[in-house]
Amino acid sequence: MKTISLHFTWTVLSFLMLILLTPSLAAAENDSNSPLQIEVDVLNDTPEKATILDVEVNDLLGIDNIDVEIPNANDGQNSSNEGNEEEKLVNLTLADEEIGDMEVDVLSHTESSASSEKAVVDIKTEDLVVADDLDIEVLEQEETLTKAAYSNESTLADIMAEDLVVADDMGIEVLEQEEALTSTAYSNESALADITAEDLVVADDVEIEVLKQEETLTSIAYSNENALADITAEDLVVTDDVGIEVLEQEEALTSTAYSNESALADIMADDLKVADDVEIEVLGQEESWTNTAYSNESALADIMADDLVVADDVEIEVLGQEETWTKAGYSNESALADIMADDLVVTDDVEIEVLGQEETWTNTAYSNESALADIMAEDLVVADDIAIEILGQEETITETTYSSEDAVVDAELGSSVIADKIELDVLADKTQMINEGRLEETSRMEKGVHLKLTNVPVLEDVHIGILENQTSTSNEGYADSSSLLHVEIEDENSSSLLNDLELNVLPISDSMEGELEQNSSSALSLETTDGLLGDLSADVLLSRTASDNDMEMSDSGVVEIVSDQFPLTDQMHVGILDRHEMNGINKRYSNRGVLQLDVLSDPLDQLTVDVLTDDQYTNSDGSSQINHGLSLGIDNDLLENTTVQILGREELVAADPTIIPNNPNESVENSPEEVGGNTGETAMENEIPAIVDEGIEEVYADAGESENMNENTNADTETETDSETAAITDPNANMNTSPEEKVENGIGEIEIATNNEEDQDDASMFGNLNDISFNGNEMQDGSMLPKTGGFFDGMLLMLLALSLLIGGLTIRKFA
Repeated sequence: MKTISLHFTWTVLSFLMLILLTPSLAAAENDSNSPLQIEVDVLNDTPEKATILDVEVNDLLGIDNIDVEIPNANDGQNSSNEGNEEEKLVNLTLADEEIGDMEVDVLSHTESSASSEKAVVDIKTEDLVVADDLDIEVLEQEETLTKAAYSNESTLADIMAEDLVVADDMGIEVLEQEEALTSTAYSNESALADITAEDLVVADDVEIEVLKQEETLTSIAYSNENALADITAEDLVVTDDVGIEVLEQEEALTSTAYSNESALADIMADDLKVADDVEIEVLGQEESWTNTAYSNESALADIMADDLVVADDVEIEVLGQEETWTKAGYSNESALADIMADDLVVTDDVEIEVLGQEETWTNTAYSNESALADIMAEDLVVADDIAIEILGQEETITETTYSSEDAVVDAELGSSVIADKIELDVLADKTQMINEGRLEETSRMEKGVHLKLTNVPVLEDVHIGILENQTSTSNEGYADSSSLLHVEIEDENSSSLLNDLELNVLPISDSMEGELEQNSSSALSLETTDGLLGDLSADVLLSRTASDNDMEMSDSGVVEIVSDQFPLTDQMHVGILDRHEMNGINKRYSNRGVLQLDVLSDPLDQLTVDVLTDDQYTNSDGSSQINHGLSLGIDNDLLENTTVQILGREELVAADPTIIPNNPNESVENSPEEVGGNTGETAMENEIPAIVDEGIEEVYADAGESENMNENTNADTETETDSETAAITDPNANMNTSPEEKVENGIGEIEIATNNEEDQDDASMFGNLNDISFNGNEMQDGSMLPKTGGFFDGMLLMLLALSLLIGGLTIRKFA
């Protein structure tokens, strides 16, 4: 070892002497008057200065003094300094009044009982032109060992300067590493370059770390931080504090969790001119594992700012994604852009999400929500809360249900000047399916435009729908309804004129439940409930049908009005150019008229007005037809069953006799006893027509028993044996005949005595649709004119054509 040290010493000495002496000798040849002085001392063993070689040069290259020493390692002066042992291979000292003082130690070593410092080259200067104090250490190492800890610091180069021109203090470490070990922890820090500066021109304190890494290990945790570049600065010109990390990564591990954070760039700034705190993260990712959960968050850019000029807090996330796994479920949220702001100038809180999507899985359910744009704001100038969703879609699946909602625009406003709550849907579609054992239900709602206002002044709740369609299916059947325009007003005020109002333009409905199938349509439908107008329903150009395996019913009319608790009346029915038909097994009923009015009220009790009406009824016993040009019927305490008729007629036709060809012993032509049951009775005696139109039970008695007819009328009887047809015609057949009837709960609940209960049961299967009779024939008992031909049919067609012509001209004029 000594031999190697000796060779190295002489090599360095020769090199230094060559560098120092060669220029001096050359200068001495050119200038003989140079004050150059050289002093060489070899193997000086004096106690004060024991050296192997000591070369001192004065006035070399303009330097006042240069002293090169190779200390004696065995000398006490070289090995003791304030209790520390010091060794150095070469010591070079330069002194000059103009450039300052410099001391260079080669292969220096300082050791104490607890620490050790080594350096290949250690340069110290004072009073330089560019700096006050400068300390440069090359391949420096410092070790410290105590009973409780151990530390080791090393650098390829360590430069410290004070009072520089551009800064006060500066430290530069190249390939720096610092290790620390205790009984409970271990840490390791390293950097390719570590630059610290204080009191710069553009900032107060600055620290720059290149290829920085920090590793920490304890008995319960492990952490690792690294970055390509880590820049921190304080008191900049444009901001207070700034931190910039490039290719930063932070890893942490415990016995129960693991986390990993990384970013291409992470910029943090405090006290900017435009904001208080700002953090910008580019290509950031955060990953976390626990025993029960996993989460992963990433973003192309994540910008957070506090106390901006236009807002309090703002966060902007571009291409953000958040993924979470647990034992019970999974969720995934992503967005092209997610913007959140608090305390804006025009509003309090705002969140804007562009191309956002949220997906959730659990053990029992799945949901998926997405939107082109989702805007939420609070405390706006025009409204309290607002939520606008553009091209939004929501899907939910459970073990028993499925639901789906989508809309081009879905907007909701709260507490505005117009209403407490406003909901707007444009081109919305909502579907729901339920499957629970044997129960299967499906419902779908389609909306062109849907507007709902809650607590509107005067009107309270208002609902307006354009092009709405609702469909539902179940095990029992299906229901389908649609309308061009749907307006619904709800007003709970008892003094309201309309209270609950529902208006439909071009409504269409179709339903089937079991064997019952119903459909209806109209040009205009109006219905009010519990208002000052009572319960009122009005239909324009109504068409309605109902059918099952046994019966088919239909209603139609230009205008159909039904009211309950109308002012001055209890119940009222108005039909203009309406028609009602019923077709059943072995029976048929039809009713039509230009005007049919039925009123139940306290002053009049019951009032019926018919204009140009026609009633036809057919069953197995025969058929009847009753026509009215004009009929007025009143039934009260003063005028009981009073009827005034103009151009009225009635026709009764018995059915053909029953023929049984399979029994040759009996006559082909049945006797009157076999047809009517008793001699002298007609075939229609025991068959009383039961007429029900959508739940209205109207039963008309036929011509009555033949005994009454013979006693009170002059009946003309004509028997045609060849055709086996019996026709009984009498214009005054019902003059004195009044059916037994009982009016219960107003019009529409009329009970008439009959001997055929089966017809009534079949006719009442459709329930009560209008709760009102369509004509007043139950009060008719006036004289009937003989049949005159097809007068009524032609008149009805003429009036209908005239009405349509006038309506068409009116529409054309004002269109």
